[in-house]
Parts: sequence; C-alpha cells; structure tokens
Amino acid sequence: MKKAYSIAALLTASLVLTACNTTKDVSNGSQQAAPQDESVPKAYNEEIKKLSDASYEDARGKTDAITTYAENYAKSYGSAVDNQGKKLNALLDTVLDKSYTSGASSDMALNFFESYFLQATSTTDWKSGDAELALAETYHEAVRSAIRIAEAQRLNDTKTAKNEQQELKKLKQALARDAKKLGTVTGDKVYYQLEGKKKEQAKKAKEASAEEKKAEAAKAEKVTVKQQTPVTNPAPAQNEPYHYVNGYVYVNTGKSDAGLFLRTGPGQNYSKRLSDSLPNATGMTLIARQGNWYEVYVDNYGVFGWVHSSYVSSQQPVVATPSLPAAVTVSTGSSTLILRSGPGKGYSKVTSLENGTYLNVIDSSGDWYEVYDNTSGYTGWVSKQFVR
Repeated sequence: MKKAYSIAALLTASLVLTACNTTKDVSNGSQQAAPQDESVPKAYNEEIKKLSDASYEDARGKTDAITTYAENYAKSYGSAVDNQGKKLNALLDTVLDKSYTSGASSDMALNFFESYFLQATSTTDWKSGDAELALAETYHEAVRSAIRIAEAQRLNDTKTAKNEQQELKKLKQALARDAKKLGTVTGDKVYYQLEGKKKEQAKKAKEASAEEKKAEAAKAEKVTVKQQTPVTNPAPAQNEPYHYVNGYVYVNTGKSDAGLFLRTGPGQNYSKRLSDSLPNATGMTLIARQGNWYEVYVDNYGVFGWVHSSYVSSQQPVVATPSLPAAVTVSTGSSTLILRSGPGKGYSKVTSLENGTYLNVIDSSGDWYEVYDNTSGYTGWVSKQFVR
C-alpha cells in the first residue's frame, strides 16, 4: 500500500509540475514559437501564387482568402517576417517602382500577405503610435485596394472599381504623409513621388503663367533698344514699377569675348539663372521693363530672366568667329571629364571621358567646345579649361 501510495504521490507531483510549466509557457506566450499546424502550408510563396491565380466571385474574394491564410499562418508558425524594418523598406521600394498597385497579380498578393505581419497586432513588434506601424497599416490597405480594383475590373464590376479607385487615391495621400514621418531617405523619396502630381500641377501653372506673360508682352508697345555705355554696377530696380514691353534684343556687352549673366530678378543681387553667361549676339524676346532692367525670354535656352538695359541692343552685334582647332585632347590629370549635352554645367551628362581622349572639334560657344568622340560615338560639349 505504501509503495502504491508513493507512486500515486509521485504522479500527482509530476502533474502539478507540468501544470505549472504550462501556465508559465502561456504567460510568456509572446516569446514562444507558435504550435505548428501541418494543415496550413508553410511554403507561403507557392500558396500565395495559388490564391492569386484562383477565380473569385467578387472583388473582395482574393484579399479575404489571403487574409484568412495569413491569420492561420500566424497561429501556426508566428510571423512570416524576420526583420520588420528591412521588410518595410523593401515594401517601400515597391511604392517607388509603383509595382505595389500596378505590378503582377502574384507580386501584389505577396506584398499584401507580408504587409499583414507588419501591421497585425498579434505579429508586429511596433507599438501603437509608431510611425512604422502607421505606415505598415496604410500600405497594407493600399495594396488591398489595388488588388480589389484589379479583381473588379476582371469581373467588369465598374461600380466597385470606381469606389476602390477613390479609396486608393485617399490611401496614397495618407501613405505619402506616413512615409514622410519616418524621417528616412526612402520615406522621403516615397513622399515626394506620391506628391509628384502637385508638383506637376505647379509646373503646368508656371508654364501657363509664362504663356500669359508672352501674350501680354505681344500686346504691349514695341520698343527699340539702342546700345548704351555698359554700366559697371547697375542699380537694382525691385522697387520700380513693372510694365510689359514688346521687342527683340541681343546681348551686346561691347566686348566680343565677354558674355552676360542672366539674373532671376532686376538687380545684380539676384542669383544667376544659368551657370554660364550668355554669349554676345544671343537673341532674347522682351517681356517687361522694371527701371533700367528688362525681363527677357532667351529662345535658345528656353528660360526667363533679367538683364540690364545697357548690355542689350535691338541691333545684333557683329561677333568675330574665333578659329577652331581641328581637335583637342582631354587634359584633366587623373580624373575624367564630363561630356555635356550643351555649353554649360547646367546641361545633362552625356558620358564621361578618360584623360587623354582625342576629340574632334565641331563648334565653340563661350568657354565650351562642341566635340565628337570617335571612340564612343557621342557628340557633346566640354569645357575649354580641361582640354588642350
């Protein structure tokens, strides 16, 4: 009896200990691996593709199916995302290349599935109020809306597609704001890309304003500008009245080898509109006059700016054409030389030229040569300072 009693007591103690350990495991459940459920496929890439390729009766079908799978996956295996910060940046990259709303169906479905684990309270490490959590939630909703738009279009459900498109538009605005709050380079890029429409509208407004200026100038009284003695330090005219004028003038500095800087306002205290000066004889359309300064439109460069009246004239000056060398060689020491699309640092890069590259000279403008590179086949402009 004593032996039997001892065995029973031992079994009871073992059960009590097991119960205590079980209670401890439950209390620390967030630190423990979830119990695996073999009925839920762990290879989620394959499963997501199956769900993405399947047919559904309505626009919500696909996102509901993926959400159900994600919830079951979380219960069976925990989070499918190891490094939340890295994954969030990867998903933001899809915003930059626009594949999160216009990519392949399976890719959007995978983004939707993985973003679930970044914003679900049962799987995320971020706390309520964190910028990352807010962004993950908005991203998840945006992808969901994009998937439903595609499904609605497949089903010819125009009403749902229209409603989701309006919803996605709002989500993109929220996504831009949330991305900006991250304070990261990628977040800022997303913000400016999604706000690009506003920039485009501003650009159109600016272009419309430019056309209005030209139209007003065309209606104004035509003026003839006689050459004056160039003023060394012309006084600014920002406080003088602004009025439209009509005419055409040329840069005339009085010296064939000296150009004229185009300014952003009527005074030398304003910044240069272009990095390089305008060569003598450059033609410009008159737009307005303020004091002794003219606002002009430079046809060859496609920009507006300001010049002092003593450096322009209605008569085109005769500029001696300098003799051009047949060829030059890049001379930069150990660095490369940028071949540009025009005669100035403000022009885009065509290619880089190695030190010692032989170039055929085509033309000249100010301190720049237009050249042809036999090796690469490119034509462009180089600074005379770095060739011999």
